Amino acid sequence: MPTGQLLIDTLDWTGAYWVLSLTLAMTLPLAWFLRGTPGPGTGPQQSMLQAISQALKHPTFHLIFWGYFVCGFHTAFITLHLPAFVVDKGLNASTGAIAIGLIGLFNVFGSFTAGKLGGVYSKKNLLAGLYALRSVGLIWILVMPTSPWVVYVFAGWMGIFWLGTVPLTQGLIGHIYGLRFGATLMGMTFLGHQLGSFSGVWIGGRIQTLTGSYDLVWWLGVALSLIAAALYLPVRETPLNAQAVIKPA
Repeated sequence: MPTGQLLIDTLDWTGAYWVLSLTLAMTLPLAWFLRGTPGPGTGPQQSMLQAISQALKHPTFHLIFWGYFVCGFHTAFITLHLPAFVVDKGLNASTGAIAIGLIGLFNVFGSFTAGKLGGVYSKKNLLAGLYALRSVGLIWILVMPTSPWVVYVFAGWMGIFWLGTVPLTQGLIGHIYGLRFGATLMGMTFLGHQLGSFSGVWIGGRIQTLTGSYDLVWWLGVALSLIAAALYLPVRETPLNAQAVIKPA
């Protein structure tokens, strides 16, 4: 974010987008090193359409999809609106920028730890706990008197549980549906994340405009945290026997 802001200040929006576009284009040749075919033991031998059809008929996939919606709602709303929120509360804009940086810093440890724990413990239970613990941070920033240190504690707490959802969700999908089309199915669940991102950004701005406060959106975030935690509890982690649903040629 600081780099993006610097580019905007220096080169305006158009120049910033050109720099970002060229930077992205430079990464494309790296895809050459990712080519290959799935190795043995990566799941049932299905076609992509069979894998998608199987997932869409499985209730667990829909629970994961809407749980990921909540992740997108939280992350996009906080990333975009936290700086404005702290200014509304009378703090310096730099407090919001530092908070976003702290979220990124603590996310490094949170994501790594979530991935490690997911290899040992139930991924669905870890996801349920992660979302439930997010609600603690959201309540903290709502009920505590707003100060820089309150905002920084919030940022650190949320950073720990920020993108730990990604390795756990990816691992859960690969475990249940197999790895052969795991990236495809993860991309489908990421649609839920992006729908949540849109909702968080738009609803946050809309409510602030109508009420002059973000409080209602924070409480909505708390409610969604608890809903997401509840959604993961009935998830079935047992791998599906895809061969049973493949019709003979």
